[in-house]
Amino acid sequence: TVLELDTVGHRLRFLRPEDHILPTDARPITVTRRGSSLSTQVTVEGATIEAVVDTGASALLALGRDTAASAGLLDGRPTRRTSSIVLGGAIAAEVALARTVTAGDRLYRDAEVPIYADVALPGFPDALLGMEAFEGRTLVMDLGRGQLHVSDGQTLTVG
Repeated sequence: TVLELDTVGHRLRFLRPEDHILPTDARPITVTRRGSSLSTQVTVEGATIEAVVDTGASALLALGRDTAASAGLLDGRPTRRTSSIVLGGAIAAEVALARTVTAGDRLYRDAEVPIYADVALPGFPDALLGMEAFEGRTLVMDLGRGQLHVSDGQTLTVG
C-alpha cells in the first residue's frame, strides 16, 4: 500500500502500488526498512543519526537521551520541559535548540528537538523523524517497496 499525504491540502489517500503515479516533481529520500517502518539518516549539528519516519509524530525530530547526548545536544545549553507526541501517544520531554538539522533534502536552522528518556523496550527507536519535516509538501510512503518520496507540489496526482 502507498500512503500519499498532502500536508498543504490536509489530505491523505491509500493506494495500491500499481494504481499510484508519483507526482512529477517527487524526489526520493534514501530509506531502509526497520521492521515494519522506514528509517532514514538525518544529521544534528553534523552528527549522523538513523531516524524512524513517524507520521504520528508532530516534531521535526525527537531523540532519545543517549542519542541526543551523542549528538552534543546535552552540552549544557538551555532546555525546557514539554511533552512530545510520538508513536501514538505523548511522553514527557525536554527541548533543546539544535543549530542545524538536515532531513532528506532540507536544512533546518535553530530547530527545536524534543529529547525523551530512553525507553527500555526492544526495537524502540532512538530517533523519530516527524511530520514537521514534511510541512508544506506531499509525502509518498511505499512500505511494501521500502520507498519514500517528497514533492513540493500542492496537488495530488490522480491515477
